Amino acid sequence: MTTAPPAQPDDDLARRIRAEIAALKPYAEAFGVERLRDGSWFNEFIRAMLERHVATVEAAGGIGYYRARFPGLNNEQIMDQLVDQATTAATIAGGASGLATAATLAAAFATAGVSLLAVPAVATAVIAELLYTALLQVQLAYDLARLHGYPIDIDAPEDIYKIFALTYGVIYSDDLPLAADTQLSPESARSFVQALVRENAVVHQEAMQRMGPEIGRNIVWRSLLSNAVPLVGSAGWNYVATVHMADVARRELHALSSLRTAAIALVASLPPGQGALLLAVEAMLVVASADGLFDSHEQEVFLWVLRSMSLPPDAEAQIAAWPITLDLDTVAGQITAQSDQAWKARLADSLLLAAAADGETNAAEQHALARLLDACGHPLDQAALAAQVALFSRPPTATEQAGESLREASGEAARGIAKAGRAIGMATWA
Repeated sequence: MTTAPPAQPDDDLARRIRAEIAALKPYAEAFGVERLRDGSWFNEFIRAMLERHVATVEAAGGIGYYRARFPGLNNEQIMDQLVDQATTAATIAGGASGLATAATLAAAFATAGVSLLAVPAVATAVIAELLYTALLQVQLAYDLARLHGYPIDIDAPEDIYKIFALTYGVIYSDDLPLAADTQLSPESARSFVQALVRENAVVHQEAMQRMGPEIGRNIVWRSLLSNAVPLVGSAGWNYVATVHMADVARRELHALSSLRTAAIALVASLPPGQGALLLAVEAMLVVASADGLFDSHEQEVFLWVLRSMSLPPDAEAQIAAWPITLDLDTVAGQITAQSDQAWKARLADSLLLAAAADGETNAAEQHALARLLDACGHPLDQAALAAQVALFSRPPTATEQAGESLREASGEAARGIAKAGRAIGMATWA
């Protein structure tokens, strides 16, 4: 009797991934082609699967879950391992689908109202692989956030939104209190702070309801077209997309965690009373918006300042009556009049953070910063500012640079993708 050799680790991994993809086929069949075409599957599926993953992590002790999986490694090393595992799994999953299957499914997608029951069973496997890869990437974003010490509460709409943002690069939208690049006026600043005090869960929920289907449509579209381009293929696309997503998420989470830590430290140093708090917030707003814009990193500082405060019941009413001006000279005079030198020192650090949070400064921002730092009794240190800016800058990642080279070398493939999209009636999804 011949005994088969023991399965190699790669064989075991491939077998496990195929089993996990197979377990998702009922979801693919239940959604049907129409929901996959319009993207309405995304929010429902991702939320349910993420809840399951978080429950597993918490049941194993939170951060202890990762320590047990990777004993002896520090957080950065664990993140490296998680990214390696995710990219390997995504590549193996992508290898399960092919050109003939994708073409069959693409034809079905071009006809509204077709259910998966009318599509060959092999096409269901393509959708199951698509669901598997989307789930893999969202779970990876959550894991990276936990290991960076950046808390994600899946019961909080704004935190679920952030998971979507980290995974798919949609950082802020016009549906939120302020868009990513927004000019700030006293009125919009007051509204923004009020929205953060309320946590603005309804607004975030509405934003997710709009954004989720858009993400879902693009995931399906790109998955199908990747199979139609021999240069890329589903396995290659899954690898590049997952590596890029992890690269961007880790860079962004590093910045967000640093901003959160600094904002919490500011609040801990504030003297009692709303006056000092609102003056600190206004001073930071003056610096952050001096360049004419108020980006997502700058907004993150204020999110954590307000989350960290013990707000009185009438905080929102006080903010509504807040005589905010965003006038540099007025704010500088109010800071000069403060007698608490320890508070001024902490405010100086926070102003430096507000100026550097978007990873760049210009002459207007540096002028406002220098004026308010003088009012704090702490002249501007250009070297310290440069160090902070470098911490939060957003240079191109290795995968972005590689992607640029690929785009230059594969213009014909890009044209093939566009042509394939038009052929299957999905050009509007690009």
